[in-house]
Amino acid sequence: MKFLFFLAGLAGLGQLVGNRKEDISAVRIAPAQTLADAASFPIGFAISPASVQSSTSYRQTVIQEASSITADVAMKPSRISPQKGVYNFEVADQLIEFARSQKKRVHGHTLVWYIDTSPNWLKQIRDSTELETTLQTYIQTVGTHFKGKVASWMLSMKRLITKVLFEKTRSIRWVKHCSMSEGFLAMTT
Repeated sequence: MKFLFFLAGLAGLGQLVGNRKEDISAVRIAPAQTLADAASFPIGFAISPASVQSSTSYRQTVIQEASSITADVAMKPSRISPQKGVYNFEVADQLIEFARSQKKRVHGHTLVWYIDTSPNWLKQIRDSTELETTLQTYIQTVGTHFKGKVASWMLSMKRLITKVLFEKTRSIRWVKHCSMSEGFLAMTT
């Protein structure tokens, strides 16, 4: 199902870059060619490490069609650090090992996702200085663990979007949660 959404997204992307036929035809795939082979840029999926292990067809689709993979939830703070100061990289490391064994690049999900997907211990922090320090420690710990294993992170775009929203509305849930300042936004760069 994610694959179908991905293809629909590619078609939409073609529409965004231009309405010329050649822009859209560049993503058409010859029947004998895989999606990863057809593209001149990394093609990836958000994948479930559990599904890679349990489903042969899922695993084979990822192996054949993707050149890059991202963890669906295995690399989110609630999974990596369910308790403050306690880190469990086991499932994320399995994803990294799978990617390496298949010569796939790994694109990391955003290091700090929105508050609803954060572990409960993180949601309970109300002091902005403590939250910034805690998030900085978390980002440094996770970044150090995955250094050299993750090719790219979904972070800068989130910062840009957050900054635009922060400046326009000052109503982002993290900002409201802790009366956070621009210091948090600078930290995520």
